[in-house]
Amino acid sequence: MLAFAPEIFEGESLYSWLTRWAMRAGMPSSRVALEHLVGRNHRQLMSLLPSVVEPLARFSHLPALDLVEHHSALPYWRLFTNETVFNSVQKDMVSGDTQSAYSRLSIVASRVTEPSVIRYCPRCAASDLHQYGVAFWHTEHQLPGVIACATHRVMLVSVPRSRSRLVLPPQLERAVQLSLAPMVAVQLAQLSRELLDASWSPLGNERLIYAYSVRLAEMGFASANLNVRQQAWRSELEAYWNPLLSEPSLDSVFSLGKRQQFPACMVRGVAANHHPLKHLLMVGALFESVSDFMRFTETAEATHQKVLERHARRIDRDKLRRKLEVEQQTLSKLKAGQSLRRVAKTLGGSVSTFKRIALRGGIEIKRRTQKLFEEERRVIWRKLVIGKSTQDIAAHIGCSVGAVEQELGRYSELPELRSRIRFYHKRGEHRANLVATQNSLKTPSRKQIQDAARASYTWLFKHDKDWLYKQLPEAIPRADRRRSK
Repeated sequence: MLAFAPEIFEGESLYSWLTRWAMRAGMPSSRVALEHLVGRNHRQLMSLLPSVVEPLARFSHLPALDLVEHHSALPYWRLFTNETVFNSVQKDMVSGDTQSAYSRLSIVASRVTEPSVIRYCPRCAASDLHQYGVAFWHTEHQLPGVIACATHRVMLVSVPRSRSRLVLPPQLERAVQLSLAPMVAVQLAQLSRELLDASWSPLGNERLIYAYSVRLAEMGFASANLNVRQQAWRSELEAYWNPLLSEPSLDSVFSLGKRQQFPACMVRGVAANHHPLKHLLMVGALFESVSDFMRFTETAEATHQKVLERHARRIDRDKLRRKLEVEQQTLSKLKAGQSLRRVAKTLGGSVSTFKRIALRGGIEIKRRTQKLFEEERRVIWRKLVIGKSTQDIAAHIGCSVGAVEQELGRYSELPELRSRIRFYHKRGEHRANLVATQNSLKTPSRKQIQDAARASYTWLFKHDKDWLYKQLPEAIPRADRRRSK
């Protein structure tokens, strides 16, 4: 048994620590040292999810969970993985069983290419040599798609990856020509590090899809009803990450399904579990950081409401503009001597519609023999204002419904007023019905009221929710609901 364990440094990967440990063990060879440390079955040492945690924890007397949380890539999957699945994989890594980890985390199903090299930052290596006396591999530099250092903003240097060979970054400070990394490469590195270091609780797929869709709608890549314009968004996403598309991990994402699957898959399929890299490509193009994205998930509903209101205002403006254009064209054609029927045929619509426009515009039109007197018109107007139906008014006056509707068409403000009157009338009926139902129950609960007055409850929930919740009794706490049945 080896009598010592070297210090493991902040951010150092388990493979890096194991390499330094084996090289300093004083054994005849690294292979012999590895057999003592992790046994003969030590393949895939450079894996992001290595199976060597248990023996290393045992020999070093360090908590196995700390090694997994701070020196493996597993936390990178936490935010976008089901909590039960994540905890199960974490438990297996602590015990040294990672055979099914890749399948349970959907890494295999995601078909994201894992890096075929191991990478280091020359500036980080120089800093490590100065501070610790040794350069080592950083976990954050090995994450899929990461080709830049998030701290120094330079391109990482790649070393061929081996399944079992032990190597370290160069241990001598030497002049290396540094290449400045593209801004998107630095951004992806920063997002990946943020994901690796944070400890947020997992987000459900429904919440993820909703947040993405709302943000896309806010940016104009989805409708107000959250139907994503997939082709436009795909083009935008490719253009955004263009400097990195040759990197194997990103290329494997954008090539999915003959270049048709991503990013459409991110807003479809509630049961899907996608690789964190796919999420980071979405988050990076839509938000400033993962933290910014997490804050957005808390306010997505309010943002969606603003999008809907903005869309409604735009629709109203468009409808009003089209209405004014039609009215102007109608009046122009009628003044030029064209008949109502010809105008209706040219502009598209019913003759009665254009007749109302003519009346509002003060253009005299030929009427049929039936004609309303001024007193009758005043009576009709008064009854229209208070919300009486056109059928009731026609019966009271003794004229046709069409004549009443023609009068209604003379006043552009009346339809909206009558609509509000009908709304308030209906709201009053439903409120009264709900209150009467509530008073008829001895100890009413929200569920009982809903069952007894379902139509009124549903209408008020859709159109008068604030009043409804103030009127209803307090909700039964979730913990007590089962006992209350």
